Amino acid sequence: MPEAERRPVSRLQVEIVKELLAGCRRTRWARNLRSPVSSDLKHWAENWGGRDLVARGQGTAYVSTGAAIIAAIELGFVCIPTGEGSHNVFIGVHFDDVAARMEERGWFIARDHVTATRIETPKPEPMVDREWLLKQAAEHGIPLGPHINGDHVKDANAIDEDDPFAVEPLPEPHSFWAQWAKEHGIDGDTEQNEEH
Repeated sequence: MPEAERRPVSRLQVEIVKELLAGCRRTRWARNLRSPVSSDLKHWAENWGGRDLVARGQGTAYVSTGAAIIAAIELGFVCIPTGEGSHNVFIGVHFDDVAARMEERGWFIARDHVTATRIETPKPEPMVDREWLLKQAAEHGIPLGPHINGDHVKDANAIDEDDPFAVEPLPEPHSFWAQWAKEHGIDGDTEQNEEH
């Protein structure tokens, strides 16, 4: 296959990558499985700064691998080719710092250095309409306990099906055992001693 057409590296793309890497710590080495690869950094920069590229007139969120490499070199990061004849390099930048920069804009990157995943914004807890709940309970004959936890109304004695630590209340002892315990002087609320 013929070589892809070579084009000048966009200065705007280089600046976006440099903004992403700003403040990230340098490592003394760059190596496989520990250092980000330029082809990964290029995609992260597209996720992180794509909107900025469009806003600054580029028209797309594209960042070239060359722009990622040039930005790393200009910032003084160690760059080591990933293999003989490779167009990619390992970049000596602290992975956790890049991950933290990505997270600032809502992206998560895993240590396998493949891609970035959009972090889901936590959804607020739905508000309970207390008046509606009371009306429904009254219409359907549902007994409600005291008002608990702000807008939540529930039966104070109910078992929370979503609570893995919820336990059923202890049943009342059978009348035979209650009488037997009373006759033998055993208090049901305390531990039995060895004599009994």
